[in-house]
Amino acid sequence: MTMTFEQFQATRRWSDDLAAAVSSDVWDDQGTPRGWLYLDALYIEEVREWWPQASLRAGRWHLLIERSEFLSDDLAILEHRLYVWAIASGYCGDPVTATDLQFDDYGSVWVMEPRTIAAHDWIAAHIPVDAERWGPGGVVVEPRCVADMAQGATGAGLRCAGPWGPVFTGAGEVR
Repeated sequence: MTMTFEQFQATRRWSDDLAAAVSSDVWDDQGTPRGWLYLDALYIEEVREWWPQASLRAGRWHLLIERSEFLSDDLAILEHRLYVWAIASGYCGDPVTATDLQFDDYGSVWVMEPRTIAAHDWIAAHIPVDAERWGPGGVVVEPRCVADMAQGATGAGLRCAGPWGPVFTGAGEVR
């Protein structure tokens, strides 16, 4: 069973020395990195006074996932990105590989929730920044737009799941 986002957040603990906590020597000698540690292996680093001014202006928290960097004041958003990556990488139980975007019907609105970094990136590229959000990563979608959203996402190579079945191809087909 895969760990929930809330269970993942519950593993968070503060570390005054991330380098020692994760047994890594990747940090420069500019100071001791500190921040939040998850599952005793993953982390979100606090941006410190010796960081470049552009980083200091971009946000208090720094997340590095593979070759992608994220800076933000919104810790929950970064935690969700890290959680999605942790699931896909097998840190949180069984890897979730079948679904990139999950669509759920809440009656008058639908919610599109990214389950992978690729889905987060697709949302960032195709959904307006001021779109209504649902929880840390979900986006509210009007019912009339669900099929178009799923079709656009599947056209970009993402796998979508929802009430229609495990994978939606945009034409109502399940594969």
